[in-house]
Amino acid sequence: MAAERRLATGSLSAKGVIVFLGDRFGHLAYSTLVHPGDTWEEMRASVESFAPAVKARVSPDAPYGLSLRLSAASAEILTGDRDERMRFRDWLDDHDMYVYTVNAFPYGPFKNRVVKKDVYEPDWSTDARATYTMQVADILAEVASPNVQPSIQSPPLGFKPKVTGDHVVDEYTNNVIDVVAHLVELKKKTGKTVTLGLEPEPRCYLETTDETIAYFKNYLFSGETAKKLAKKTGLPAGAGRPFNELAVEAMSLAGVQGG
Repeated sequence: MAAERRLATGSLSAKGVIVFLGDRFGHLAYSTLVHPGDTWEEMRASVESFAPAVKARVSPDAPYGLSLRLSAASAEILTGDRDERMRFRDWLDDHDMYVYTVNAFPYGPFKNRVVKKDVYEPDWSTDARATYTMQVADILAEVASPNVQPSIQSPPLGFKPKVTGDHVVDEYTNNVIDVVAHLVELKKKTGKTVTLGLEPEPRCYLETTDETIAYFKNYLFSGETAKKLAKKTGLPAGAGRPFNELAVEAMSLAGVQGG
């Protein structure tokens, strides 16, 4: 409980290092993406080997956050093994650490190889990307501290040269809608808001601020998206309520962000 209280209000270690900078700035933490971790066995070994040593130097007397990399293979293992999820959550508690975000950007192998544009594959036009993201959300809702609203780092929909027409953007959007509906239901069941972050990058469909705003306005906040979300989530629509208002509410409940 003491750790949870410190986490909720922000804290200073004995050395004066701020590890939680408040709602405006977020968490100063350790990213496990710096180590090989394409399988859960590799990532678990990495976290248990390196994270406690970093915490001991940076935040010995206060809770310390982790940005956890989970590949699709790792997410599948954890999804199918509740005992392992509980073991990991207990390990975090025992070591006064917490997961506040998952890097679910690279789907498959990432370290010690050339990935380039393949890092975006499978992209948001595929069911595989949506399923993977939903699995990560479910894992986060279970292992994250009660006082943390965790996030998922995800690609900016896809590699721009592959966007050969509006149908590709529609496929992106349909899969984002499915994930948003899942996140809304997850919040209803667990009370946990898991934020989906679509991260703009060069040569991707979401590359610039203007492109990202336009996508949210024209697709995610559209009346058509709202109708689909109302059907999938049961959020109220109609009765004079603008459909775009419902879409904004659903995206807010799911914590969807661009950037």
